[in-house]
Amino acid sequence: MRSPSEFAHAHLPFAKNLPLFSDEERAKVGTLYKQVSAENALLKGLDFVGPKNVEFY
Repeated sequence: MRSPSEFAHAHLPFAKNLPLFSDEERAKVGTLYKQVSAENALLKGLDFVGPKNVEFY
């Protein structure tokens, strides 16, 4: 599971990607991790992923 831009940059032929975050969401989580705390980044990541989990099932 990679961000859309990471997957577009390089992946194995016929690989499928199920991104947890959009590129923008990934940037926000990474910025929080670096500038605030890992805990804040984790909570923001869960905010982003929670509603998407319903879509996967």
